[in-house]
Amino acid sequence: EQFHMSYPYVFEHENKVYMIPETNDAKEIRLYQAVNFPLEWEFKQVLMENISAVDTSIFQEGNKWYMFTNICSSQSDDHSSELHIFFSDSPHSKNWQPIQPNNPIIFNSQKARNGGFFELDNKKYRVNQVQGFSHYGKSFAVNLIKNIHQDNYREEQVFEIQPNFKNDIISTHHFHTNGNLAVFDYCRNEKIT
Repeated sequence: EQFHMSYPYVFEHENKVYMIPETNDAKEIRLYQAVNFPLEWEFKQVLMENISAVDTSIFQEGNKWYMFTNICSSQSDDHSSELHIFFSDSPHSKNWQPIQPNNPIIFNSQKARNGGFFELDNKKYRVNQVQGFSHYGKSFAVNLIKNIHQDNYREEQVFEIQPNFKNDIISTHHFHTNGNLAVFDYCRNEKIT
């Protein structure tokens, strides 16, 4: 694509592999399908347009699909403060409805920004970035999704990971696991000579 893409949220549905990358520069939330996983993808459709959103993830719970995304309502490109949740009957929907009673569900720069999702032992977890003072993504927290419905959402923090599990790192802000493999990131200062 001719615009920035990151946060490649990958999921499977009806034996096909899909990806929702962060495409905020296009002002869209876009869905791609794997043609030859993991290297070849094709654009399928726009899920939402004219939107300033990043780090979008979706999953199915019961007969509904839920979309978690970080939207900047202030038009200031601050995507760390608001977590919005939408629902639909299908991951291919172009008509995502806001969860009730109100969006954003979380309005807090220390908890709102998505940093991964995973399911373990039939429980769903949302990872959130914890912002540091003048530092994007200082650490991350893992939250158990206690309840999600069209009119209700509740999560409970299980633990927080500080950037102290490896020498010389200054931050970590993403975690994901499929039960067999776990991935995370970290940042460290390097001296350039």
